[in-house]
Amino acid sequence: MPAPRASILGYVKWVAPRTLYSLADQAATSLANFAISLLLARYLTVSEYAAFTLSYSAFLLVGMVQAALVTEPMLVHANGMFRDRAGSYLRLVIEKNWVVSLILAAPLAIAAGICAALASDVAAPLLAIACAAPMVLYHWTARRACYAALRPLTAARINIVYLVAVPSAALLLNRFGLLTAVVAVLVMGLGSALAGWLMLRALRVPRDTAKAVDAGEVRAAHWRFGRWLLGSTGLRWAQGNAVIMLAPAFLGLGAAGELRVLGLVLMPVLQGVAAIGPLLSPILTRAREAGFVRTLWLALCSLAAITGAYYALLLVLGEDMLSLAFGDRYLHLAPLLAVYGLAPVFSALGSVLGAALQALLRTDAVFWASLVGACAAMVGTLSLVPPLGLTGAIISDVASTAALTLVLAVGLFFSLRRDRL
Repeated sequence: MPAPRASILGYVKWVAPRTLYSLADQAATSLANFAISLLLARYLTVSEYAAFTLSYSAFLLVGMVQAALVTEPMLVHANGMFRDRAGSYLRLVIEKNWVVSLILAAPLAIAAGICAALASDVAAPLLAIACAAPMVLYHWTARRACYAALRPLTAARINIVYLVAVPSAALLLNRFGLLTAVVAVLVMGLGSALAGWLMLRALRVPRDTAKAVDAGEVRAAHWRFGRWLLGSTGLRWAQGNAVIMLAPAFLGLGAAGELRVLGLVLMPVLQGVAAIGPLLSPILTRAREAGFVRTLWLALCSLAAITGAYYALLLVLGEDMLSLAFGDRYLHLAPLLAVYGLAPVFSALGSVLGAALQALLRTDAVFWASLVGACAAMVGTLSLVPPLGLTGAIISDVASTAALTLVLAVGLFFSLRRDRL
């Protein structure tokens, strides 16, 4: 499929329908996960929900490692290095993903065993997440394969099945008093396995036997691309989860649950950004042939406008949104949305800048930006949470996201000057 024309009209005609399909796909998945999180937040105790939150944060680290080694390189290489044999390439990546996923799930199971020995409430949900992780990562890889093939409509159609099946099962279990954090995680895992299988079946990736790829060649290409991203992974996880992991040490376990609740209010716009994210790397990779800077500016302006509008909505209706979703339990958090609402704005800009650097194969610049963001998150949490409490945690999170975005912008500026794009 040809790259979008350099004109604004050509860009819009090429990107707009794919963006709509991507938004529909992300909305279906996010609504399902949001519905389960909402049910757990409403019906579990604060400490039980906090235990689930900490367990899920650990899984996010595993997911980010898998993304660095498997899906992020796939989005670029399927449209670059292996573009002429994309079918064989995608099939090989999907097959090898199971091995990677099982290896990554093992530390979660070991951590769950340690937590059980310490009689921690985190043990049971963490073990459930270890069991469900390969199925969820299979789903994530199948979705990214659709994006790598520039067919987000396929992912959107199948994820409607996920949207219907997973929340329906959770609601049914809740009706009979059987819904717990462990059960919810296992339901998500089974739903992910079904959705991933249906997605790849519908995608029908061609074998391209005449243009086969060598597993060693793919492994080397993924490592060259992903080694800096792998280093970035731990740093990005630390930057994104430092507050939620460290704040309970000063404020108690319930702080993790409160931060998660605030995050759920931001989830609609964050998931909108996440929906567009998988399209950015393939589109910008192809735009290297023509119109890279124009495409970059259009993406930046579009996401800034979307996230800015949502921030304005939070300023006006933030308290009502909390009340509607969670009742009166978390209304005291409403004033914090005026600060926390800035996080998606910086996150959106960082998403575009990071995708641009990946398209230019400058994953080393992403690493250094992640290092700055992680350091800012750690220092900010340790210095601001003790005197300011939850307010300090929110300020630290927003400031670290802004620092990450700023360094990405600097790295991209020098990369563009070097490549003269």
